[in-house]
Amino acid sequence: MNAPTTFALSPPAGGFDSGTALVGFAVAALECFLVSARALGVASSVKASPSARRFVRIVDRIKDLIIRGGYNVYPREVEEVLYEHPDVREAAVVGFAHPSLGEEIAAVVALNGGARVTADELRDFVKERVAAYKYPRRVAIVDELPKGSTGKILKRLIDLPDPRQADTA
Repeated sequence: MNAPTTFALSPPAGGFDSGTALVGFAVAALECFLVSARALGVASSVKASPSARRFVRIVDRIKDLIIRGGYNVYPREVEEVLYEHPDVREAAVVGFAHPSLGEEIAAVVALNGGARVTADELRDFVKERVAAYKYPRRVAIVDELPKGSTGKILKRLIDLPDPRQADTA
């Protein structure tokens, strides 16, 4: 999985007189970047954070946010944990409707050839490495994940299997 994109910012000619001005500059530069990116159709919404070292780090897309019972879960964080498992070739984490929590977390995983890991084992692997509200309650193992012409996983095309047929927690 690709690392978050980082943009370096040049300070004003006179430098910064305080940390507040530095953060203000970073926020202004971030807003400028987002406006430009949206105008070019590059990004519709991203989560980004300025730092005190003149960097703006693009963390994830906001639209990928899953809100589970009031807690924010960024799928990328859970996907990165899944990619740490040696049997996982591809992974996508998506939200699905839940009657009381609003959204629940599901992972759809394609395994390496010859892998014998189960959905329960993958769920436990993630559960040991993330906060209790972040691990996927449903894990589906598939042969292939849907991809676009560039090879990017298309989450909008992922159909979760019926929970009565898939492994669930």
